[in-house]
This record gives sequence, C-alpha cells and structure tokens, in this order.
Amino acid sequence: MKPALLSKEDIEKFSWILSDEPIEVEKSLVKYHFKYLTSSYEILNFDLDSLYIKKGQVHVSEVFIELLDYLTNITDDEKEAEKYVRKQIKYVEYQLDRLNKKFMRANTLIYTGPISVYYLKLIMWYREINDNFSLAKTYQRYIQFYYECTYNEPDIFNDDFDELFPEELQNLLSDNNFQVFIYSPQLMDCITKAMVYADDSEPVLIYGETGTGKELIAKIIHYFSKRFDNNFKAINCTAISETLFESEIFGVISGAATDVKTRLGAFLSACGNANVLNKKGYRIESDGKERKIKFFEDGKEIPYHKRPDPKYLKKISGTLFLDEINSIPNSFQAKLLRVIQENELQVIGEDITRPFSVKIICAINRKIEDINADHEKFRKDLYYRINKGYIELPPLRDLLEEFPLIVKYKLNQISDEINSGKKIRIDNKAIKKLQRYSWPGNFRELENVLYRSAKAVSIENRTVIVYNDIEELDQITQEKIINIDDKFLNKSYDEVEKEYMEYLFGKANGNISKVVRLGRFKNKSPVYRILRKHSIIPPKK
Repeated sequence: MKPALLSKEDIEKFSWILSDEPIEVEKSLVKYHFKYLTSSYEILNFDLDSLYIKKGQVHVSEVFIELLDYLTNITDDEKEAEKYVRKQIKYVEYQLDRLNKKFMRANTLIYTGPISVYYLKLIMWYREINDNFSLAKTYQRYIQFYYECTYNEPDIFNDDFDELFPEELQNLLSDNNFQVFIYSPQLMDCITKAMVYADDSEPVLIYGETGTGKELIAKIIHYFSKRFDNNFKAINCTAISETLFESEIFGVISGAATDVKTRLGAFLSACGNANVLNKKGYRIESDGKERKIKFFEDGKEIPYHKRPDPKYLKKISGTLFLDEINSIPNSFQAKLLRVIQENELQVIGEDITRPFSVKIICAINRKIEDINADHEKFRKDLYYRINKGYIELPPLRDLLEEFPLIVKYKLNQISDEINSGKKIRIDNKAIKKLQRYSWPGNFRELENVLYRSAKAVSIENRTVIVYNDIEELDQITQEKIINIDDKFLNKSYDEVEKEYMEYLFGKANGNISKVVRLGRFKNKSPVYRILRKHSIIPPKK
C-alpha cells in the first residue's frame, strides 16, 4: 500500500499550500502537484492508524483537501469549480463513513486523540463546502470530540475548531450541568432528540421533574439551530400572575389601562435579534412622548399600516421557551392556542394583528394525565399542538449506572467552588446511601446536598465525605423503601422478577453485557436464563 504520511521532501514541496497563508501559484503547477500527490500516496483507503500522526508529520488527506479547495477558488469556469466541490464533498463523506464503520459502537464513536481531531477537521471541511450542512445531524460527535480534544488532548487541539460552535453554544458546552449530561446515555439520548428538533420550526414539549435540566435542553435546541444568533426568550409561567399573563406574553401599549407602560411581550421579543447594530424585528422606540412598538427590517422601519415580509420574519425567527406551561390560566389557553396556530397576535390596546415567527418550546413538570387528574384542566387541543416534538428527561433516581460518575463530577466542581485547596472525594458507602434516595429535586438537590457535605468536611480539614456526613437523607430514604415495599407487596416472585428484568433489558437497550452490569450479575448465564424464562428474548435454538 502507498504511504499516507508525506515525506520530509514532499512536506517542503507542498509548503506553499500548508502555510497559514497559501502562496499564489499557477494553476498548471497546482494540477501537477495534485497529480503527483494522487499517484505517490494512498488518498482514499489509507490505513486509519496512519492518522495517529506525530508533531511535524503531515497526512495526505489534509493536503488533498487543501489542493481541491485551492483549485476551486482559482478556477474561473463555474462548472469546473462545481466539479471540485463535488469531489471534496464525496471525499469527506467517504472518510466520515470509514471512521463511523470502524469506530462506531452502540451509536457512540469510541476513538480519541488524533483521530478525534481528524474527525473534527473533516466536519469543518464539510461545513465549508456543503450548503446543506446541518450541525444537528452529527451533534453527538461534535460534543464528544469537543470534550475529548479540549480536556484529553489539549496539546493537539486547535483553536480553529471553535469555529464549529457559535460563541453562545461554546458557553453552553462549558455549562456545568451540560457536562453532566455526557456521562449518561439516557441524557445523551435527550440531546439527540433536541438536535433533531432543532432543524425545523415545529413546537417541542419537554417533560421533566424539577431540576432535571429542561431549560438546558431548550437552549440546546436553540443554539444548535439556524436561529442561534436570534433571540432566546425564557418565561417561567408560574412566576406570572393571572391578571398579567396576557400582557406579559402578548404585549401591551401604554394607554390600554391606567399606569400601564408599553411592553413588547414574550412572542414579539423572541422574534428578532437584539445583539446587532442594525435593528431587526420588533422593538420599543420612544418618540419623546410615548413608547411605541415598531418593526424594523435591517435597520429600516416598516410603517405601522404595512405587514412585515413573511420571509424576513422567518430569517429573524428566535426561540420562545415557556417553562411550566401547565400553570397558565384556563382562560388564557384558548388564546394561546390560536396564536400558536395562526402565527400572529394582537397586542393589548392595538387594533391590528402582528405576525411573528418563533420556535416554541414548552416544558411541563408533571404528565398531562396527572395534571388533569388533579382537576387542573389543561386543554387537550393545546397539548396536542405543542406536542409536535417530545422529549422526556429521566429523573436522577433512574440514572443508577451513571450516578457514581455524576456524583464525583459534581464534587469536583464543588471542590473548586469552595476553594478548599484540595480535591474532596466521596467513599463508596456514602455513594450507595445517595443512590437509595429518591431525589425529588434531582440535579439541583444533589448539588445542594453535596455542597453542604463538602463544606462540612473542608471545615474539619478532611478530604473524604463518608456515610455519616450525609445525615439529612436518612428519613426520606426510609420512606422510599416503604414505597417500594408497597409497590411489590401483592405481586408474586415471578411477577417481580419479570418486571425487574424487563426494566433492566429496556434500560440496557437489549445489550446483555449491560444488563449484567446494571443487575450486578456474576456473568451472562443467569441473565439469559431469566430473560428466556419470561419470554423477553427468544428461546435457545
């Protein structure tokens, strides 16, 4: 097989294209170098191990792409330029497919180091040459490799890779709670769905208990979409009184009621971009006497009697996140449904309707059937309208396998926060005690409990949290044990065994090795026997 790493002589020969600012050369010379490269080196099916390059080495793949890109830019013939672009796209897609086939395991790419860097380079090239590129479609790989390169391979990580991520998204990636998500396949699956839903403008409903990260998922949907540089507006519906709901969500103009000041409202606030010099979207402007709602297209005001261009509205579409939407008044639900369906609303005090374009993300902390069972009626037609996309966040108590990793990660963060000077650890008995707790407050509550325990340990000049340092959980742990007893009290052993194995099998996505780990079995034999006994898997042939 031909080599994949350039010789020292050839590195010198191609220095003009490898430098930060390529030197201008004649097209005939570029074509000569291109022909020489393809005849002397293995361009297509090189050994993937050759990607483990050392400092000073250059891989043929990088030079090949740079030459194609150079030819594209210096070619005057449009058809010829398109031919080079197609070659680049085809080449990058082929190499991505090779990496996925070799290193993909259970939907997760498992390679690290220089190969991760190469993967990111391929993605960067692909993004530059493909107009249909979607960040969402390869979301998990970006996240995985971003962390691998940043934290595990800082010496080979190039700042240019940050170009893959908008600044707001980089802030999101460094968010402490987001980093917890990468430890859990279940939570990463929620991010999968968020990335898929980011591509369109349909509403999304997020269900999760308090403290499970609903707003974080909403931000992922926003910042991984084409709306990332437009407004993200978050509204906590429980914090708004019933009398102010309509004005806070739809807006109001001064004079509509006594002592009322003009407010834009949540929907119109999300439609536009507040972070640019040119005015875009709906804004409140004062003429010296009163504040009025005005609409701007690229800095130019659209007169009151004209309607904004629908195409322009779509261009400046932001995201509106309505948290705990189940708490909105019954009297307001029908109005909200109509606004979502029609994409236009009437500001209180105005006699016209104003069109808008936003991605609507709603969140609830209880299932709709539970809400209606408690006589807190939520309109089914509104529920079906906002439930186009659905993401269910698991509670912390369901993350049994990932729990120790999450605890240790959170503890590392807390050690830095309290400036103890030493890393605070936690022993296994204390972790098991935490695992037995039901965690109604989820990640937020876990962080609070660990913070108090770590603070107490640091005051005593210790570095390890032990079982007795976590006293406040004892009573609630006992309550949870009683609840579990009630759940299985009237069931036979076989019924309990079947239910338990179905739970493990589902949580492991059918992976027997994972079932063994989750259920703490000694080997696979009893797992296969019990699964076949209850017809969870087919009988042995």
